[in-house]
Amino acid sequence: MEKPLDYKIVRIVLLAALACFALGALLVRAVVPAVRLNRAERLMASGDYGRAYALVKGLDYKNSAELAAEAVSRAQKAGLGAVTVGSTVRFGTYEQDNDVSNGPEEIEWTVLDVDGNRALLISRFGLESREFNDEKNAYSAVTWANSQLRKWLNTSFYETAFSAGQQETILLSRVTADRNPDSDVFPGSDTSDRIFLLSTEEAWRYFASDGERMCAATEYCHARGAEKGDNGACWWWLRTPGIEPSTVAVVIARGTVFTNGFSCGHVPNLAVRPAMWIDLAGN
Repeated sequence: MEKPLDYKIVRIVLLAALACFALGALLVRAVVPAVRLNRAERLMASGDYGRAYALVKGLDYKNSAELAAEAVSRAQKAGLGAVTVGSTVRFGTYEQDNDVSNGPEEIEWTVLDVDGNRALLISRFGLESREFNDEKNAYSAVTWANSQLRKWLNTSFYETAFSAGQQETILLSRVTADRNPDSDVFPGSDTSDRIFLLSTEEAWRYFASDGERMCAATEYCHARGAEKGDNGACWWWLRTPGIEPSTVAVVIARGTVFTNGFSCGHVPNLAVRPAMWIDLAGN
């Protein structure tokens, strides 16, 4: 014969389970984050900025976001001490793995040129997918100087990807309005920008082959609309006009500079590889 259920014992077990759940939630919400934050602060004090950043990246607790920004900025500053042409450096942060819950990832840059105390960098991967100009103006004449992509790079991207200290390191550069070697399309006027795109001439000068110009895009960039070629690489914008006033030269997936160009409002969008000159003297 079965014994009657002892509700007092059941109640005790349920209360114990709830207490364990509450304790676990407390550990997740406060204790564990507090331990990570305290350890990161100690690592910062000892100069181990990289490990400090790894601990607080994506952590939403007290001043963890500010600490993460400071840690990554200091770690990246130390990494700019001895750049060489062809090397990869980390500078700034931007969403790349398409998982916003873990915070933005460090941006990797390829060093294209070193001139005294300044270096020319281009993002190693396609970081964003955007039109050169919006789709509704896809058939209107456009130049780098009046493009929406130029405006976005020097406002939203610049302000999102770099801390205030890093922004001071990015030089204001003269960006030339180069003509397309295969057309007489008016290229616009020279500009002064902190962030820009390469011209066709620069894409040939700084990359020795099509293979070197081939570029993969981030998961976030593809999620934003960038197409992927059969070889896994992406198409990316240049700033030189194409053979029509409403087109812009690009680098196609296999790494060839396509001077005919794509429509400035091309959809699916091409990838964006920002470029910039930075001051090494301050690092």
